[in-house]
Amino acid sequence: METPTGEPPASPSLAPEPAPTVPDSAPSATPEPQAPLPWLPVVAGLGALLALGWLARLLRRRKIADAERDEPPPVERLGPPAPEPSAPAALPARTSDTPPPRPFPVPSFRPGSPLELALEADAFNRSLVYATLSYRLHVANSSGIPLGPLRLAADLASAHASLSAAEQFSANGDFPAHHDIAALVPGETASVTGSLRLPLAALRPIQQGPALLFVPLVRVRVEPASGLPAMVRVFVVGETGPNAALHPFRLDTLPGTVRHVSQREIALDAVAGAG
Repeated sequence: METPTGEPPASPSLAPEPAPTVPDSAPSATPEPQAPLPWLPVVAGLGALLALGWLARLLRRRKIADAERDEPPPVERLGPPAPEPSAPAALPARTSDTPPPRPFPVPSFRPGSPLELALEADAFNRSLVYATLSYRLHVANSSGIPLGPLRLAADLASAHASLSAAEQFSANGDFPAHHDIAALVPGETASVTGSLRLPLAALRPIQQGPALLFVPLVRVRVEPASGLPAMVRVFVVGETGPNAALHPFRLDTLPGTVRHVSQREIALDAVAGAG
């Protein structure tokens, strides 16, 4: 488009506008670097020291272990002679659950008798049918000459007030248990074992309140074959109680075995004198 003067119109200026100025008080966008904390080197140093200490300790332990393994075994050196052994300490007191040891029975001796005899009761058993007593017999030759052969006979009976002394203590008859001993030189002792059995129907129980009691009698007869008279011994057997007292066997309890048993010899001379 032309102007009335005939001059072309002036073109607009394309020069860039000046950038806005930033005031000096504006904060900088880049943060200033901070100084490192002072305790970090200390912690790092302590950790290094601890690691070095642990490593040194480990190496020292390994060195000691290797030295002990390579070291020869120590030599035992003899010192001064040991003192004489002192007397053995006293045994602890026995409790009620520990039964005292049963002494070996001493064979009974009669003045003028060439033989000595002892009975040792081992156990008493009661079944539904029988009463059985296990025993040992010890026979000694107290004379100055050999004796033999000998025959030992024994049986089991009941002690009861309804029976006379002759019925209870007589050793006559055919006894079921027999033992033969060939000979005994002076001072020699022989021992035999066996068992005596009595049917429960043949027992004579003793009533004591609600309890039924059985008092066994063991009758022993020794028959020398050298013309000497027979020797008779009678023993009462019972359960061992306090103070070594004998107690009758109960028949009103369950069947079973009693192992704490003992015996006492009955003085037949005193019984005959009392009768």
